[in-house]
Amino acid sequence: MGFLFLFMAKMHKGGTYMHFQKFGKLPPAQEDLPAYNKKRRQLYLDGHDYFFGRNGKEKNAEKSYQLIKQSADMNFSYALNAIGSFYNKGLIVPQDYQKALTIYQEMYERLNPIATYNLGLAYKKGYGVPVDVEMAKKYYAKSIVFAIREILRGEELGRRLFEEVFSVSEQKLDEYIAIYLKAPLCEFCHGTVPQENKRELFKDPHILREVEGGLLEAIENNQFGRCEPVLKNGYCCYNCEQHYVEPIRKALANGSISQEEVDLLEHRDDLIAALEKILKTN
Repeated sequence: MGFLFLFMAKMHKGGTYMHFQKFGKLPPAQEDLPAYNKKRRQLYLDGHDYFFGRNGKEKNAEKSYQLIKQSADMNFSYALNAIGSFYNKGLIVPQDYQKALTIYQEMYERLNPIATYNLGLAYKKGYGVPVDVEMAKKYYAKSIVFAIREILRGEELGRRLFEEVFSVSEQKLDEYIAIYLKAPLCEFCHGTVPQENKRELFKDPHILREVEGGLLEAIENNQFGRCEPVLKNGYCCYNCEQHYVEPIRKALANGSISQEEVDLLEHRDDLIAALEKILKTN
């Protein structure tokens, strides 16, 4: 059905869905991604252990900062958030609420759950911003959503929010996951999938009947697109599936892109930029 929609989208010259795909060359990653990602993650974990004095490591804030800073320099979002916390506390580095908030906000935009929780805490305590309980609640709620997304994508660091901050039981966590799956986030535009689908349905008055039917079916039956093979786990809204995922499926099928390249896509920090390079729109 997805290929039919893509074909019909190509035929639709008056609106949103005119995506004539040309397959360019996927730019190579700058690093050996498996080794790079493993190293930056381990640096962060070691730094975290030194900070709290866990897993056989003596408590040492200076050592913790050094390791976490190395991970942050490698663009690991949890490490970057931790650097924000060093600034927030004035530990190792001079206290600077604004630097901390800037980092938290940047990591919030990358859907990092701990940074999002830290934004909520900033508004609750007035760390660099006026106290605003409603804003705090907003960020706390979003941190839960982002943490569930992380867990479902196989990133267990998201679970720490439930274990160490909210003290949520496994049963309660299962309930949260079930709620999330009714309205998951799109891995590409980061909107809520049902809302994005409804927006797509109504923003183009000339939408083709076949496309409209597909969207209506997805909306009525809560059928959300999956991100495979671009991402092994995750959901996407209808438009992002057509724009990013279906063309990669087609390119993989016809040999324009290798399975090895596809397998590395989800590990790339420049995922969207890489996809835009290979998926050129006329």
